Amino acid sequence: MDAMSDLLDRQEVADVLMRYGSSLDERNWDRLSTCFVDDVTSVLAGGPEMNGYAQLEEAVRAALGVYEATQHHIADLEAEIDGDSATLRANLIATHLYGGNRFVVGGVYREELVRTAEGWRIAHHQLDSLWMDGG
Repeated sequence: MDAMSDLLDRQEVADVLMRYGSSLDERNWDRLSTCFVDDVTSVLAGGPEMNGYAQLEEAVRAALGVYEATQHHIADLEAEIDGDSATLRANLIATHLYGGNRFVVGGVYREELVRTAEGWRIAHHQLDSLWMDGG
């Protein structure tokens, strides 16, 4: 792979996770679905493994439904590309607002992505929670 292709793949892989975060904050479920393969596996903050996009969407809708607003700050993205597969690690600080209160989570996203006909998609989605404040 040449350097330009590698850079483009890295940016496209990063864009998927950024789209994930903004889709959550905007509660844009149609856009959120463009981040994942249908048979995605996911583990959120030490919870049980979920199988399939429908189960993941149901879980995030329920989790975010109690908040008036959220903002996901995703930074320090590290991508490794291997042909049509990629891994991505990124830091997260997510702020959740409800009833004048604030709940903040710090964590790490650990993603496995695959290249599809529609572009890069997440095949395994994992959030490891490192700390929480407020509540």
